[in-house]
Parts: sequence; C-alpha cells; structure tokens
Amino acid sequence: MRAGKLTGKELKDNVLSVISHRREEILNSARLGGDCARIALGADMLVHTDPVTGEAVNIGSLAVEVSANDVIAAGGEPVAFLLTLILPESCDACDVKRIMTDAEREAVAWNAEIVGGHTEFSSAVTRPVVNAVAIGKAVDGWLPHTPEAGDAVVVTKTLGIEGTVILADMYPKKLALNESERAELEEYRKSTGILPEGRALRAAKIPCNMHDVTEGGIFGAACELASGADVGVTLYADKVPFGELTLKICDRLGADPYRLISSGSMLIVARDGKAVVRALAAENIAAAVIGRVTEGEGLTVVYPDGREIHTEIQADELYRFKGEN
Repeated sequence: MRAGKLTGKELKDNVLSVISHRREEILNSARLGGDCARIALGADMLVHTDPVTGEAVNIGSLAVEVSANDVIAAGGEPVAFLLTLILPESCDACDVKRIMTDAEREAVAWNAEIVGGHTEFSSAVTRPVVNAVAIGKAVDGWLPHTPEAGDAVVVTKTLGIEGTVILADMYPKKLALNESERAELEEYRKSTGILPEGRALRAAKIPCNMHDVTEGGIFGAACELASGADVGVTLYADKVPFGELTLKICDRLGADPYRLISSGSMLIVARDGKAVVRALAAENIAAAVIGRVTEGEGLTVVYPDGREIHTEIQADELYRFKGEN
C-alpha cells in the first residue's frame, strides 16, 4: 500500500461505509471534505484530530495549530487540546519537554489549554509522532454555504507554507538558505494558522464553505471539496499563489508545490468570490480567486497552455523525502 491518504473512493469503500450513525447527539460525523464532527451537548462542540508525522523542528506547535485550523474551518474556535506523543526509544524526557513547551506556546496563542493526553517511548516509531485532538465551540456569525455550480473558489495567503517549513527543516545543508531566505522562512512559521480568516469571514457575514488546505496541498483539498459536496471543481494553475521561497525550495528539491501540505491557507467557496477577497483584504489577509465550482465531478486543472487535466487525490509530496542523515 502506498503512503499517504486514501483516494476518495477508497475512503468511502473502506472507512465511511464501515461506520454508522447511532446517537442523536452527533449532528455531523465523518465525511469527505468535512473538517470536524459536530456534537450537540447543550451547546455545539467541535472536535477534530490530526497527527504530525513529518520531520519538523516545531512539531508540538504544528500539531496544535493544524488541529485548531480545522475547528476554525468548521466555523468555531478552539477551547482545549489533547496531545498524544509517541517517541522513539532514542529520545528522552528532555525531548518530551521540548515538544510540550513548543505546544504550550501555541496553545497560549490560541487562548486555549492543553487539558490532557498521553506520552510514551516506543520501538514502533523511528521519529516523534504527535497527535492532537482539538475541542472547540461553535460561535455566532458563521453562515454555512453548500457549494454549487457557479460558486467561486478562493484561497488565502500562499500555498505550501507548512510544507516549505518542513522541507527547509529536513534539508538545511542541501538548501543552504541565505540570510534573506531564512528570514522569509521565519515569517512562514508564523503563518500556518487560519484564525484571522475565520474571524474576518464571520464578521463580514458572508455565507461560505471553508476547508483547511493540508495534506496533498491545493490539489488534494480541491479533490476533497469536489468529492464531499458531489460537485466539480475547476482550478486555474496560473492563479494559484505561491511564495517565492516555496517555489525556490520545491525547484531545488524537485517537489510539486501543488501537492505540498499547506496548513495556513484556507480554501473558501462562496457565491461572490470578490466579496470574500475584499473582506479578507480589509483585515490585511491576502486572498485570490483561483477557480470555480462546476456541474461535473472531481477536479480539473486548467494550465496556461490550454491543457485541462483531471486529477485525483495523491500522496503528499513530503512522503517522497526522508531528510538528511
């Protein structure tokens, strides 16, 4: 079996068809393109879990942030986190403290608390694995929207932010970033959250569908959107924004930026894409219309030379890289 995510069909056949609904408290359960379960326990609670398995210097804060991002994408804000740390036997208690300190710093930034979890050393892993469960609450102001043909597809910031940081940490010697590039990388590290986007769209009261762009990059997120909403999505490759550093690193390593993990970018579907871009710009958040929803199915990518390629979910580019020894 290949590394990475299942295709949409494999997920439906082997996961979604196996689980079933049996409790009235569960309002939204597992589904393609869904970032969170929604549970009614007096007030709506949002729950999401995400593991970080790629090599990353800031693995603790990254685990907290990527799980929190999905709560934001579902129209809420995180309140608490549960962390599970599985570390190889070559690590020690100092490594645990380093990861937890990093994670706590990020939790403070979200005004949330780490309320529990589990830590162990195991021969089952060869590098640290951190899984975060984000528990959030639904907040007033978010107006959900069901994607339909004619809608605009918008993304925020630039794509590949998280993957750029991870690849830079994996290959410091090979990339040999100069001072300017290292400074740009530090700005990337600060840009993997999407709380400002969520707050801006709630304040603007624009009905929209939001999806955190994570593993598989913009192509993976768009495929999930299409499959989950039973619509088609057309993306224009030359309209997808990438930072200069992302393109440099991908070129040096031979990575595809379109399939590179992209926490920090929000995929937004709305009737009026220009209104979304204006609302985000008012909060100094960059955004661009990169495509549209269609009557078809799946993802079609249109390239500047006129080629139209139908593509499916594939493994994230990070799985091709092992890092320096």
